[in-house]
Amino acid sequence: SDLFEPLEGYISDHFLPTLFKSFNAATLRTITTLPAKYGGLGIFDPVKTAPDEYKYSWAATEPLVRLILEQKLTFDGADMVRTEVQKAKALIGTTKLEKFKHLQEELANEESLSSIIKHQTQKGASLWLTTLPVENLGFLMNSQEFQDALCLRYNLPIKNMSQFCACGK
Repeated sequence: SDLFEPLEGYISDHFLPTLFKSFNAATLRTITTLPAKYGGLGIFDPVKTAPDEYKYSWAATEPLVRLILEQKLTFDGADMVRTEVQKAKALIGTTKLEKFKHLQEELANEESLSSIIKHQTQKGASLWLTTLPVENLGFLMNSQEFQDALCLRYNLPIKNMSQFCACGK
């Protein structure tokens, strides 16, 4: 996981500040690691997730590795391997869900974030983040619109917003 520290440094120090045009490093970085449906953006911290992802990969592929190492000429255990892989995937899903919910609860305990987390986890609140950007259906935002939407999502000030209405008031 130490090998991912330069990548995480770049995400925290360059990518996210560019994305938000303003940045409270500690708080927003933690929120952005959550999946969209839990109020985040799904930009995982590779340093923190690498050890678990390695374990998950091992659990999901171990039955296949075992079969390769046995070097059998025929393969009779497809159902057994499929079952073991499904069990591993279920365990992985449950473990990740527990971690996300725990992190979400930690963030909700911070007074400034509790209402943000509450509102962003409502059903449908994050659909715009996971929708394909199809222009002819109107599902496309330019970079400014996307940055403004992120600021609204996390209750941040919108940068370079006009002080006057387009109508002149």
